[in-house]
Amino acid sequence: MRREARNEHRPMARLAAGLALLWILPLAPPAGAAPGLDPRTVAAMPLQELLDLPVNVASLAAESFVDAPSSVTVFTRQDIRNLGARTIEELLNYVPGMQAVRTASRSTYAVGARGRNSAQLSNDILFLLNGQRLNDDFSGAALLFNRHLATGNVQQVEVVRGPVSALYGSNAFLGVVNIVTSVELREGQVAIGSHDGREASLAVSGGDERYHASLFLSGQRDTGEAFADPTNPGTSTRDPNRAWNLYATFETGALRVDARHASFDADEFYLFRITPANPINRYDADDSSLRASYKLVHDDAADLVLSGGVRRIDNSALAEPLGAATMTALNAAGLTTGTAPFLGGSVVELTEWQLALDGSRRWGERHRLFGGVEFRHTKFDKLLNQNNYESVDLVNAVILRQPGTIAFYGDVIETGAFGPDGESREVFGAYVQDKIRLHDDLDATLGARLDHYSDFGSTVTPRAALVYTASADTTLKLMYGEAFRAPTVLELDTVNSPASVGNPTLEPERIRTTELAWLQEFGRTHFTLTGYYSNLRRPIIRVPVGGDDPRLTSANGPSIDLSGVELELHSDITRALSLRGAYAHSLQLATDPQTMPRNTAALIINHRHGPLNTNLALTYRDRVQTGTRTPEWLPSAWVANLNLRYALSGMTLLGGIYNLTDQDGGDFTQTEIPGGTPRRGRSFRLGLEFGF
Repeated sequence: MRREARNEHRPMARLAAGLALLWILPLAPPAGAAPGLDPRTVAAMPLQELLDLPVNVASLAAESFVDAPSSVTVFTRQDIRNLGARTIEELLNYVPGMQAVRTASRSTYAVGARGRNSAQLSNDILFLLNGQRLNDDFSGAALLFNRHLATGNVQQVEVVRGPVSALYGSNAFLGVVNIVTSVELREGQVAIGSHDGREASLAVSGGDERYHASLFLSGQRDTGEAFADPTNPGTSTRDPNRAWNLYATFETGALRVDARHASFDADEFYLFRITPANPINRYDADDSSLRASYKLVHDDAADLVLSGGVRRIDNSALAEPLGAATMTALNAAGLTTGTAPFLGGSVVELTEWQLALDGSRRWGERHRLFGGVEFRHTKFDKLLNQNNYESVDLVNAVILRQPGTIAFYGDVIETGAFGPDGESREVFGAYVQDKIRLHDDLDATLGARLDHYSDFGSTVTPRAALVYTASADTTLKLMYGEAFRAPTVLELDTVNSPASVGNPTLEPERIRTTELAWLQEFGRTHFTLTGYYSNLRRPIIRVPVGGDDPRLTSANGPSIDLSGVELELHSDITRALSLRGAYAHSLQLATDPQTMPRNTAALIINHRHGPLNTNLALTYRDRVQTGTRTPEWLPSAWVANLNLRYALSGMTLLGGIYNLTDQDGGDFTQTEIPGGTPRRGRSFRLGLEFGF
């Protein structure tokens, strides 16, 4: 697929060359560290500090990723800044075995792992924000209502490769992404870029011995790139995006309160997987939450935390799936009184309440016991269609070819429910885990969790791990875990949809995974080599309804085996030059279609020269298939990004070139778009970061 107006990017090649020259020029050191900024703002974190960096996602205890009873990848604040990563989704392509690609469903991302990408909604991976789940019980996903997750206030990102349902319940299936924010920032950033891009963020914090408060605001927008639309030859489309984020924290004594609001909206481009690109298409999503936690007990021997909160999601989507010509033909056939294009969409409003009690206690010198209970109540306030024709009539008359006519309303109104409108789902979970020091150089982790869902019953997921420290430089891990993914309301209860039908008999999909990992340090180099084998039972797949109904439904399919090897490398070649690499090869992966590449790789080269930090990042994927009814092979692809940071007194200049070599081509999508979802071409970003 070729992009329009390719000549507008040619000056970027000259800009790249000019910026690269700065790397080799003798530069003076900065006059001083910027107030409010990390004094190492232009440096990558040294290897030893990275190895000792505490993470919590793998076992709910602060530990290094070397000691964690899971395969863990960590991105620090310096990593994120040096990469110029503006969203969490961008980071995931640098994780071994993971791939995040833009889909045709309103610029969201499909995130797959270890040889499987189940759906555009990425509901096989659990996303957490400071340990709290972003996945919702409507779609099972985090990225449907949260898109372009901001990185401006992120302290680190912890990624578990593999199942952790024994701690987190549903969706911790192929991986877990925990986003940890900072409450100590005092800085701002402004940037401009291609496609009339505008970005701004501000973080403030302060307090005294009685309280501490922080506030983060960010916004970004662009007008999108022009693409030739292969679904409608001779026409073009754009992919504009707008996103806003607010995060506020207040702490006093043992009490912490977090408030969050994220908003995303977009126009045109593709929507609903089956809908052509059209200027009518629009998508709006708001996700707001308020959460409080109180430390009932906090000392050297025990912790006990009570937490609770409420979350509200509001979403509206509208598209033009059928044009005026089609509706005029239906009018001529006597099936409707209207001739205007059919406008169809949805309104989703849900409220989730959550209450949890989590604790840990040390027993002697060899045991640390963790346990907790959780209750979630989700009320589906609105799951409605919005149309200018009656969608139920359209499905009956056009899809199912039943006798009757299609009511025409003229204006777009909210019509019949497409799901369990006004109903609710309750989830109860309880877990226990013991971290055991078997010997001075051998640790064990044993745990299990019970989850009960009001609409399909209970499930139990165990885990076990042995971590053996063979020497100061060598660690071996043997890990076993099980996980499940609960069927979503979309999969269970969808009705009156022109594309999908729910299956109320659907059962959870389950996975059993065994991993063996070798972690080795050689001087300034550290690598992790992991081999895994997973058996996925009753996987939830998309299949035709059958008979005279051409729509798709969800069903439990036959078992799938997934296996492969993953390699992760960190190396401080010199004090100024560091490398970070990732490679994954799938020996067995999901096919029909093959939506995950057999091979993926990433390489990050970071160089510091005085006040200038240069970061070149490359990602590679093997060929994949796109589409569902008529799968098409997409060729392998390399994408390179170049980012520079130049430290001045009190501020840092930013420069970035993305898709440096202007790679054409698309990425996997479950929509029948020839060539896959189009990839944006070469683009640039210039900005200023300042502290106060």
